Amino acid sequence: MLNKNIETFIGCDADYEDSKIVIFGAPFDSTTSFRPGTRFASRVMRSESFGLETYSPYQDKDLTDYNIFDGGDLELTFGNSRRALDDIKEFSRKVLKDNKLPL
Repeated sequence: MLNKNIETFIGCDADYEDSKIVIFGAPFDSTTSFRPGTRFASRVMRSESFGLETYSPYQDKDLTDYNIFDGGDLELTFGNSRRALDDIKEFSRKVLKDNKLPL
């Protein structure tokens, strides 16, 4: 079982057991070619999602109608790209093994 992240993406605050979708951040920018900082993206996206609507008139669906778990950011090894990618793969496999969709 995974614990909910303290600050979740808006509408994605279901428990792990009840969810079919699991979102997580992979703060990784070791291969960035211009300027580092992509490692902060998932945290900023969660913070800024507070101002978004959960309802989409284009899809006529509401995000809160789905059980989505936000597990926060993975703790990835800094300076070791291979290990970081292996950690992301390992976490995704665990989520898939639990019959859930990793995002």
